[in-house]
Amino acid sequence: MEARDVALEKTHSLGPALAVDVSANKQWIAYITEDQTLNIQPLIEPARATDAADMDGPNSAEGDIADWFQQDYNYCYFLSVSSDGHRAAVSFLKMYAEDNRVNRNRKCLVFRKKQVGGNLGFEMEKDIEFNGRAVFLKNDNLALVNESVLQVYDCEKSYKKIHWFDLRPLTSTKTNTHNREGFDGSEPVINTSWANFEYCSNTIKRSSSEARNIIKVSKLIRHNVITTPYSNICRAWSLIEDGVRLTSFHSEDTEEILAFSESYKYFATSVKENNSIRVYTVKSGIVISRLVPALEDQVKATLVNNGITSDYRINYAHFCKNDQYLMVIEA
Repeated sequence: MEARDVALEKTHSLGPALAVDVSANKQWIAYITEDQTLNIQPLIEPARATDAADMDGPNSAEGDIADWFQQDYNYCYFLSVSSDGHRAAVSFLKMYAEDNRVNRNRKCLVFRKKQVGGNLGFEMEKDIEFNGRAVFLKNDNLALVNESVLQVYDCEKSYKKIHWFDLRPLTSTKTNTHNREGFDGSEPVINTSWANFEYCSNTIKRSSSEARNIIKVSKLIRHNVITTPYSNICRAWSLIEDGVRLTSFHSEDTEEILAFSESYKYFATSVKENNSIRVYTVKSGIVISRLVPALEDQVKATLVNNGITSDYRINYAHFCKNDQYLMVIEA
């Protein structure tokens, strides 16, 4: 069995983590605990790593970052860890209340591993004025994204800005000439593992279209893709081809793109209406496969028997074995 097949063989006890992120190469996990301690740990033991350079020196790091969280109200934060395991980024999004309190957490903070005494901790390497999500891409460049803009920085070149995309034409529902169909807003803010909404009131959380749109646009950004999921039309835009439209499709159902294959030949979507999977070709946007979970009835029965009445849905998919298989996770 190769190292990449045993990435999750070694498990870690995370304790009560408020935000959790796994690196794009699935080799590192970062999490923030209730006392605002940042941790980075390897998911692959050093002896089994595919690239020894990624695992050199002490592996796990832990440090208190509470001093960097300013006292504030109605905001969420996002966590991301780099593929080399050396950096973690924490960024903030103000969820504006009616009284428009001052936004105190206004920066994306990048922490880097640093030897502190006999332990491996963190130093604050860079702060960037930004209100939105920060995420490390596959090549460890840092992307910052909100409803208005996507900016990409090269961390190894003193955080030089190397890409800038105006997202307002994609995310805005109103322009000077016409109204555009908005993103599907039937669901509340998606509470993903790498986003924490503990500091938001329930009212603000439910009503924040900005947080929902940022999560929807950037959900697949580690595929070097951003998505614009309107009610019946979904489009994907390539970051590595200067924002060119990669694919688009029209559906009478509410669909969400879950994953692209490594070769960008296929992509998979989840269909909200019947909790099924569709697989499309990127080039043509034509459906080539429709998949319905074989254990759907058993899963629903198990949830009911355990006193869980809320609906579950497919929320993660991953192409593997040279695109021959599609792994799906329901929750």
